[in-house]
Amino acid sequence: MSILKRFYKPPRAASSRSLAFSPARRGISRATVVPRQAAPLGIARSYGVLCRHMDKQTISFRLESDKVAALDALASVMERDRTYLLGEAVQAYLETQRWHLREIEAGIAEADAGLVIDHQKVKTMAAKWRRKT
Repeated sequence: MSILKRFYKPPRAASSRSLAFSPARRGISRATVVPRQAAPLGIARSYGVLCRHMDKQTISFRLESDKVAALDALASVMERDRTYLLGEAVQAYLETQRWHLREIEAGIAEADAGLVIDHQKVKTMAAKWRRKT
């Protein structure tokens, strides 16, 4: 089993069978918004909005008080709440880890395919980079 598959399970793709269900059954609601003032020449406009309801869970963890204060200050400046900033931070961390695992797997695949540089050649290149004292 690959490293990436062990630690990251991508979201399931919608099957053709699930597309037959109504949007509401898939967690998508549709709302129609009609402006209060009529458009020019009496043409009414409506705007369709699709939104997906995500399952969320509440978690808790301990954090040093100075970090919480810094987080609250940043949230205040950005006019966001603490939960938003924490969600963004977790998302960025997960994306970085996924990238890192993909790169490790690519390196392992290159090594398995024999696409490596000889150790003596690397030592010779490193010797050229060293400063001469």
